[in-house]
Amino acid sequence: MIRQVFLIKNPGIYTLIQDGGRVGYRSFGVPISGALDEKALNQANYLVNNPKGYPGLEILSTGMELLALADCYVAFTGALATILVDKKVVKTYETLLIKKGQTIIIKTLKSGLRTYLGVHGGFVSDVIMGSVSINEQILIGSRLKRDEVLSTCKPFTDVLIKTIKKPVYDNHYKVILGPDNHKFSSKEIKKLFNNSYEVTNKLSRMGINLLGEKISHINGADVLSHPVMFGSIQIPANGQPIILLADGQTTGGYAVIGNICGDDLYKLGQTKAGDIMTFSRSK
Repeated sequence: MIRQVFLIKNPGIYTLIQDGGRVGYRSFGVPISGALDEKALNQANYLVNNPKGYPGLEILSTGMELLALADCYVAFTGALATILVDKKVVKTYETLLIKKGQTIIIKTLKSGLRTYLGVHGGFVSDVIMGSVSINEQILIGSRLKRDEVLSTCKPFTDVLIKTIKKPVYDNHYKVILGPDNHKFSSKEIKKLFNNSYEVTNKLSRMGINLLGEKISHINGADVLSHPVMFGSIQIPANGQPIILLADGQTTGGYAVIGNICGDDLYKLGQTKAGDIMTFSRSK
């Protein structure tokens, strides 16, 4: 059963439908995509009685406005945002009942960068290679637009109201060394862990460019192209780290000094320009 639930009055800066990702296609050059902050997506789904990885909205920054076309249960997670329903502030990390005719607006952000909206039943979209995740870089789907209608695949039923605690979002990351740490002296490797790095304005769903203490190579930055992944830390010729994200390429020719530990990946989805990142070696 397809049920229309929202009309997009304003899509905001950049709003996408994302799920748990496009698994099993990296060998064909297709990134995993999916929610950058998978923890937030899963928490939103939990609050509206959906399984992990169900499709939700990934909303960059502010400005998104939705008109409810039907009663539905939703939850907002991720960034610490001021969210208005009919001009009244509502709670994040809590199940909410939205009534037909009500308007939702993402007004301001206090911290973080991406808000996730889960709806009971998940959002309906085209399934491509096992996922509805949008990746405009490889022409799979496109960002949501004004006057689009969003639908879910379940009839309206009562959902138990739940509240959960917001996870910790800091800017410290644990790193597993390799596979190209032989391209760096021990002194240069220590620079990554002994210094802080600023997030530049060169950041997207593909990756985050950092600025800080230059990390030099023993003999050039290039390596034979090999697989890279969400969380890989590349060091190009300029010595400034690049962290690959969910829409990043599947192979790369820059030396990878290490990889962000899986337990910390969710925090990368909330980093923004000007944030200061620090790293420690995983034990």
